[in-house]
Amino acid sequence: MNHLNKKKLKLNLLLNKDWEKVVGIDFFSKTKLKSLSYHQKSDSCSIEILCDPSIVFDLRTRLPEMTLRVEQTIGMRVKKIHFFQDIFSSQSSNEIIIDKKYEDLSKKVNKTELNGIKDLEANLIFERINKK
Repeated sequence: MNHLNKKKLKLNLLLNKDWEKVVGIDFFSKTKLKSLSYHQKSDSCSIEILCDPSIVFDLRTRLPEMTLRVEQTIGMRVKKIHFFQDIFSSQSSNEIIIDKKYEDLSKKVNKTELNGIKDLEANLIFERINKK
């Protein structure tokens, strides 16, 4: 293992250990560290965070506080923090809950009013939607 990999591993461990302190108790269960990249020339790092779409705005408003907490935790300058909205999986539960009302509305879309598209490909798309 080279020096760069050891440094990245150390930074990841430090950040994961104090993750609750970095993002706050309110957002701890709805966020997860995606990756941390270390820039050797500038001796700084960039952080990618997976988060629930409902809290992205709140996290962006807390960005300066989070940056300071990360810098205190890992002892290094943070170049950038990226937020990725994790819309396909829920951190609190393993199943996706779909409101039945909206599911029924999506199945009743009129095929002839879809931007004037009336071809076989559009029909196949609607057939796949209605099968689910």
